[in-house]
Amino acid sequence: MLLALLVERFQLQFHRETRQGAVYFLARGNKRLKLKEAQNRDVASWISGPENGIAAANVSMPSFARRLSRWLERPVFDHTGLDGVYDFKFEYDWSDPDRDVVAPILVSVKGLGLKLESGKGPVETVVIDRVERLSGN
Repeated sequence: MLLALLVERFQLQFHRETRQGAVYFLARGNKRLKLKEAQNRDVASWISGPENGIAAANVSMPSFARRLSRWLERPVFDHTGLDGVYDFKFEYDWSDPDRDVVAPILVSVKGLGLKLESGKGPVETVVIDRVERLSGN
């Protein structure tokens, strides 16, 4: 509805493009993975966090990457090579010496035996082609 309003009132014209931009790649880290095969695949998948860590049940790595994308406000692509669904939990330790350098979400991912690597990748971008000033009602 908001988009329709902007198009109508401001004569907004736009298109979407895929450009190279900043992304993260979710990959296996150097430590042992702390993921367990999902105990109950009949349970709906869920992921909670990142305030004090991360917990999930019955979650695939592509789903986890999508949730990380929302939290980090940057696309995250799954490069783990893990095909199953997993249960996991990692509580962030606020006494961690990296706390001033690394956000709790990044420390939590590292605690699961995974890592987030910065890189360039495809990012969907909205390009505004035309917009007019609002005239009187």
